[in-house]
Amino acid sequence: GRQGRDRVSVATERILRMERAMKKRTEDVRGEIDSFRTELGERDTRAREEAAQRQRDLEARTDRGIAEVRGDLERFSEGVRGSIAKERELIQRTTVDLERRLSDKVGGLVALLESVQRTALESSNRVDQRLKMGEERFEQIRWDVSRLDGRLTEMKAKEDEFRASVLEDISALEQLMHRQR
Repeated sequence: GRQGRDRVSVATERILRMERAMKKRTEDVRGEIDSFRTELGERDTRAREEAAQRQRDLEARTDRGIAEVRGDLERFSEGVRGSIAKERELIQRTTVDLERRLSDKVGGLVALLESVQRTALESSNRVDQRLKMGEERFEQIRWDVSRLDGRLTEMKAKEDEFRASVLEDISALEQLMHRQR
């Protein structure tokens, strides 16, 4: 009788130890999932902020470049006006040639400005594509994490079933021992 009770208490203690270990393992996995989620969120936020900062830097550089070109154009144009005032006779002789050269330069500068704007737009589109790809990856990982959550819940349910069946076995064993007395 006493030996049977000792076996039951040893089995019960082993089951409780296993249950505690399973609980701890489940909590550890949940903690890892939570910290993984947090880290993912921080990485996503950082990536968005860096992309936005790069975009702002590019736009600022583009704006500065355009402003410099405009300033150059204005200085050039003021210089030409000053020359016209001082050297009207010379300009009258070379008006046709000067107008042609000015037209070429302004046309080139306009083409340059258009090219800079096109490049800025293409870069912006590339940044948007990268952001979209990052968001899709993030959604996939979130889906994987939710599947892991589901598996954890299944594990817990199986653990509860196992515990219930072991407790039934112990109860049956106790009844059997009780009858044998």
